[in-house]
Amino acid sequence: MAKHIVFTLLLVGLNSAGVANADSLLDRARSADLNNYALGVTVAGTGNIYKGAEDSVFLFPNLTTMEESALTDDWIVVGEGDVGFRIIKGDWTIGAVGRIQTLGFDESDELNGVDQRRWTLEVAPAVHYRAWPIQVSFKPYFELSNRHEGYMGQLEFLYPRQFDNGYMTLGIEFDYMSNDYSNYYFGVTPAESAVDRPAYEPGATVNAELKLKWGYELSKNWLVSGNVGLLLLNDDVKDSPLIDGDQSWSTSVGIAYNANVFQPRLGSERYAKSPNFRIRYTMLRDELDTRIIRDASSSASGTIIRVEDTLGLSAKETVGQLDFLYRLGGFHRFELSYSAIERSGTTETANDIVVGDKFFPAGTVINSKNESQTMRLSYGYSLIRDNQKEIGVTAGLHRTRLETSIVSTITGEVASNRPDPILPTIGTYGSVVIGPRTTVYAEGQFSRLDYDRFSGSLNYARVEVLYELGRVGLGIGYSYYSIRLDSTNSDFMGAVEFRHQGPSASISMKI
Repeated sequence: MAKHIVFTLLLVGLNSAGVANADSLLDRARSADLNNYALGVTVAGTGNIYKGAEDSVFLFPNLTTMEESALTDDWIVVGEGDVGFRIIKGDWTIGAVGRIQTLGFDESDELNGVDQRRWTLEVAPAVHYRAWPIQVSFKPYFELSNRHEGYMGQLEFLYPRQFDNGYMTLGIEFDYMSNDYSNYYFGVTPAESAVDRPAYEPGATVNAELKLKWGYELSKNWLVSGNVGLLLLNDDVKDSPLIDGDQSWSTSVGIAYNANVFQPRLGSERYAKSPNFRIRYTMLRDELDTRIIRDASSSASGTIIRVEDTLGLSAKETVGQLDFLYRLGGFHRFELSYSAIERSGTTETANDIVVGDKFFPAGTVINSKNESQTMRLSYGYSLIRDNQKEIGVTAGLHRTRLETSIVSTITGEVASNRPDPILPTIGTYGSVVIGPRTTVYAEGQFSRLDYDRFSGSLNYARVEVLYELGRVGLGIGYSYYSIRLDSTNSDFMGAVEFRHQGPSASISMKI
């Protein structure tokens, strides 16, 4: 509910800022010069604050600006992990951003029995005031992956300077973490407690970070940039049995090249007059990860059935997906997608299994079957679309039917579960033509549901390189899909998680 309130306030704020003419705003966005941005790679390192967890170093592609974005009027926001948009009205900017929150740990020998704190996707409305030499911004981040119910309020004070060949920005940041947010990352539940690790609830906390961001133009097209940060932890965080130390560091350095590849908009007349229909069939080589969690609570981890390991089902499958795309009026699009996975196997249980009121003792030979059917229906609107590039947003419904059945070959006893959630989704998509016949396409959809006795989350992302031969297109890419449903319904007390990811190949046809 808090997320809906925040984004409602954001829309009210946009309207009060005088953004009444949507056509004028969209025309400005569609006429923006994307050559102000450069694409490159960045190496980043972060000191991990969790006991026994290793510091992280990773390489990732990076989109950046040739100038300090706090001093420009560009409507696209990039920098320090954020990607989004903004509207500038005098000394105020109002917008929305998203980022990947990497706080947490994957593995630690010292934290055995503690659930991993994983990466998550967060979104936030953003307000920035920049009339003074010291600029002020505020962003309340909410996560979309259903890991917790909390939020982080980020208040920044920035001193940006632009020079002939680069920029430098000094800053101090205060991060307010709500009770749920702080307890998820730093708390210890009764189920995670041990002799040397008591249960712990830090409550709401405030951490501070000192930051330095810089960029230097090696030439007109090449930019080297980076940042350094020192995170100072609140006492309540330092006292957590999970945490080792009272501060953390972060640093990055990257290089980017601005090739000036984006063409100015030549008009959208042909899109407004030529709706089209495209059919695409995709083969995905997926790695599958399915878990059924029964009767879980804050004081007990519940019974966890790892479907691939416990039931002897295959962890890799080739999956077919069928997509239908219809465009109307140039900037409107409707998409329908369907895929299905069916697996079966026979195994002898190594441990006791309890599913609902059914009990299968260790040594039972069981036949098991797992089926999933996924259907997505969405509407998309292209904020930008011309002969070379497209960026748009989507909203729709996503239905995933998951069914797992277990049959004892000795007693014939049958146990099954079949959660069938329908989740509303929001998302974004984009494409850019990089050659006479070659296009790079990417899309993502996300969902969060908390209603009555059910809550759930969904994350879907796909990137593809498409080569077109007339009306036929051939593509290769990679996709990621995950869903989680939690239920307090008496028919299914617990949770189910389903995740698949892997490379893909597709063939499509325009009609």
